[in-house]
Amino acid sequence: MNRNMLYFVIGALAVAAGVLGYRYYLDHKKSDGIQIDIGKGGVSIEQK
Repeated sequence: MNRNMLYFVIGALAVAAGVLGYRYYLDHKKSDGIQIDIGKGGVSIEQK
């Protein structure tokens, strides 16, 4: 494997790790306020 391909693979892995880390952050950050859901069971309001 030549050196350029190795750099490409390492760069792609770094970008993938960054994207996954950012998605994890967005999924686990606290949101303030309320959440309103409208579904088959009616309306539900939940304070966050």
